[in-house]
Amino acid sequence: MRNNLGVIISYESMKKVLNFKEITALYREMPPTKMLWSGVKEKSFGLVFGPSKSGKTIFCENLGMSLAVGKKDFFDYPLDGIPKKVLFIGLEEHWAARVERNIKQFETLSVEEQALLEANYLYQPIDSSKLIIKDEDWENLENTIKKSGSEVVFIDSITRLNHGKLEDSSTAEKIMVKLRNIAHDLNITLF
Repeated sequence: MRNNLGVIISYESMKKVLNFKEITALYREMPPTKMLWSGVKEKSFGLVFGPSKSGKTIFCENLGMSLAVGKKDFFDYPLDGIPKKVLFIGLEEHWAARVERNIKQFETLSVEEQALLEANYLYQPIDSSKLIIKDEDWENLENTIKKSGSEVVFIDSITRLNHGKLEDSSTAEKIMVKLRNIAHDLNITLF
């Protein structure tokens, strides 16, 4: 059986306790982990956080666009220069306000980069729910990501995934587990 990194693992190895020699042998068969950007590993899950109105959304849009067009760096950190499919799921603001800003960002790109952005930078359906609370909402979110074929996904913002009090650790844990599972199950990088 192959795991999600393409390493062949025997059924027996998956079901038994492994000693250090066995687990390190499996690890050494894995391809090296690629960094997506500044400490962010490909096929991982993480958060961009900061105070309200500190520019998190625009930062993520610009990072996403840089990945989509195959830039070689972003904020002086290297990128691999390979264009990637990027899905930006904006739950906070109206889609037209975001697109208005994205048009200005688009106009700063070269003609070649503009063509790549048009092909690789994706938006969720306009009629998508703005709140991801019920199981059905989570299924729709995961299906949207899956259908997009994206390698990198940004969800703006975690406050729209909240079915309780976000400062409550059990609420935050449920959200984090769901997001980690989506990233793992779909083999994507999720911000």
